[in-house]
Amino acid sequence: MIGDAYFQLRAQIGTSLFSLAKLARDLDASEGALASLHELQAGLREPFLFVALGESGAGKSSLLNALFGRDFAGDPAFTGRAAVFRHGAETRDVPLAEEIVEAERPHIFLRDFTIVDAPGFGSPAATPHVLQRFLPAADAVLFVFPAAGEARASWDFLAQADREFVRRFVFLVQQADAAEGDQLMRAVLGLHDRLRELPGLEKLERYLDAGIIASPVRFQKLREICTAADDLLFQLGGRTRSVSETAERKLKLADEQQSALAAAKDEALRSLDRDVWSLSQIFEAAQRRGGEILRRRINQPALWRLDIEWRDLFFRELEERVREGVVRNVQLAAEHCDATLRAAWNAQREKLHECGVEALGPFPDDCAAHVATLERAIAESDPLGATTSAVVDRFIAGRVLLRLPAFVFAGAAVLAVIAWFTAFFFGIMLMLLALAFAVTAFAPAILQEHLSAILRRATSARRERILARVEAEMRAEIDRVCGELKASLGSVAESGTKERADSQPTLDRVLQLAELFDHSIDEIESYETRPAADAGNSAA
Repeated sequence: MIGDAYFQLRAQIGTSLFSLAKLARDLDASEGALASLHELQAGLREPFLFVALGESGAGKSSLLNALFGRDFAGDPAFTGRAAVFRHGAETRDVPLAEEIVEAERPHIFLRDFTIVDAPGFGSPAATPHVLQRFLPAADAVLFVFPAAGEARASWDFLAQADREFVRRFVFLVQQADAAEGDQLMRAVLGLHDRLRELPGLEKLERYLDAGIIASPVRFQKLREICTAADDLLFQLGGRTRSVSETAERKLKLADEQQSALAAAKDEALRSLDRDVWSLSQIFEAAQRRGGEILRRRINQPALWRLDIEWRDLFFRELEERVREGVVRNVQLAAEHCDATLRAAWNAQREKLHECGVEALGPFPDDCAAHVATLERAIAESDPLGATTSAVVDRFIAGRVLLRLPAFVFAGAAVLAVIAWFTAFFFGIMLMLLALAFAVTAFAPAILQEHLSAILRRATSARRERILARVEAEMRAEIDRVCGELKASLGSVAESGTKERADSQPTLDRVLQLAELFDHSIDEIESYETRPAADAGNSAA
């Protein structure tokens, strides 16, 4: 069958166009895109038009039957009329005019060819009007000469034919086996050199295959169809590619922002550790200041005074000033934490906005509320005056006991005087006097050390309560903000995963079709180089 390679390539392109049409419908393409695709399919299915000319009885019908391997031409009912053979599901003849009949036949090759078996020259139907109806659009005109006879009508037609049409004429000598040798020679010598190049059906098929069906014009049309289809595919796939690219950006963003969020959280926690250490230094300094107050204020006179004159100083230094320092440092810690989390929040919000995701609103401006919460936590865990009360209460209890050595010393002194005058137990009284004096002298130091130990324990407990509460509140705030950021990334990753899963099958179809059209263009380029080589082989 002539044109097998061309029609195979065309069928391949047709299959790709059919897949492209289904894809367009699945993507709800615009009416304009569907109309363009329909035009491409119609242009691809446009059949070749072959016209057979010659005198009656020259063998036109026999040539067509032999060329296409089917006995479809030569029906006596069409004698004297132009028979236009087209593909149809059933055999049917439809008169188009008095001198033209459309013959529908269920032959597969008629899907690719429209064949006109023109009336023979000299018949009433072989008028210029009838012939001009087909010749301008014909891809090839098979001009059949009989081997015997002068064929004057054929030569008369050629003399008047448009030169532009003659370029598509293929001259053939038919019924050569029925002619004598000299008749055949005269017929051959009477035609153009082209007749000598194509004296047989085999070369005619090669010529029609390479010169008409696989002509540069036809391949150029296939190329244009493939290029237009590729452009249309690019347009149709634009939305899918956009969705796929957005999905990939979302997944990449979620992955990158997870790392950025972890780094921001680590930075916030490191800042919290520094702030907690600063808070602990406040208590260390307060403990040293309290110890100094005790050393300076706890003495012998202090044991005998009715009032505790250092109480207010101790309260102010170890309660009020510590509370002020803690609150001030907590405010700074909250501001540091707020700045770190705000920066992470805004950076992630901007990245999400670039991907078209509005999963985060503005950063909640609740630093003041956070500080108020911390201050309440401090007040609950560290009531003012607790440390002062613990030290003062122990001082009051301790000074009562430490006054006893003074009374012992006074009694021992009296007894020592009596013993001196009476010489009775003087040595024992002297020893008792010395011991009582020593205890009385060292009583303030003993009490200072005791109260300092109480102060250390109270300050340590106080520090642990406040730092634990502050750290817990701030860690909870960090976890809350980071949790919201992580949740937004989770929704972005989930959205990206779903969009990628939804778009990937369509994207695979787009890429597969693009590859098919590119492959078809490569084959077209390969076929375009073949006619010259085939011609060279034929000449050889």
